[in-house]
Amino acid sequence: MSYLLIPLGIFILVIALIDIFKTILYINGGGRLSSYTSRKIWWLYFKIARGKGNAPVLNFAGGTILMGLVAMWIFLIWVGYSLIYLSDPNSVVESSTGENANIIGNIYYVGYTLTSLGNGDLRAGSDFWRIVSNIMGMNSMIFISLGISYLLPVLQAVVDKRTLAVYIYQLGRSPKEIINKGFNGKDFSPLYSRLQNLETMLLKHGEHHLAYPILHYFHTNKRSHNIRLNLAILDEALNIQEAYWISRIDLCQ
Repeated sequence: MSYLLIPLGIFILVIALIDIFKTILYINGGGRLSSYTSRKIWWLYFKIARGKGNAPVLNFAGGTILMGLVAMWIFLIWVGYSLIYLSDPNSVVESSTGENANIIGNIYYVGYTLTSLGNGDLRAGSDFWRIVSNIMGMNSMIFISLGISYLLPVLQAVVDKRTLAVYIYQLGRSPKEIINKGFNGKDFSPLYSRLQNLETMLLKHGEHHLAYPILHYFHTNKRSHNIRLNLAILDEALNIQEAYWISRIDLCQ
């Protein structure tokens, strides 16, 4: 094996760790690799849906992208460390015989060290590789766990997104219905009272989209859960009530 595999493995690890950092810990958008992967998976789903935005298959795109990103990070870390170990034929040996492990054995050793699921049939071949194994174990504990824990806040953000959509939907299914429900014959105080809670929800929704760009790919064909459509309807309703007050002011003058 060639020691040139070491810089290649380190390069892959650096790419993976930077992408994990920018996607999970950097709250102003995702990493380039994650963004590219997300777009490609969405493109594939959109092709399967034949460009129909209401196709039920698009409902699975967000979850697939989320799991795909975590799987991609784990795979890149696995490949990176595997290349590093493959650079030295003495890096991994059989525990019972002391013979050098083959290529599959090296990859297997890296995999079970990352996941802490090994049965001890392989071990590091020298003190240097024992230290590398410790570093690899600590990296997996931090970054793979971080990648898996990324699932929970994203799913919570999806729930908040749909909660906001349903909240707006309950105001009215159309601009006319929102106006009718929010007008008491004199003013729009019933509507304004409902909008007080909406401000915080909208700010939170905006921050979620900034921190988790993957939210854009969580599609739904349910009318009540469609945040974009419901926001557009609410915006039109607010423009109508604003025009109403402007016309009232003009009449008074």
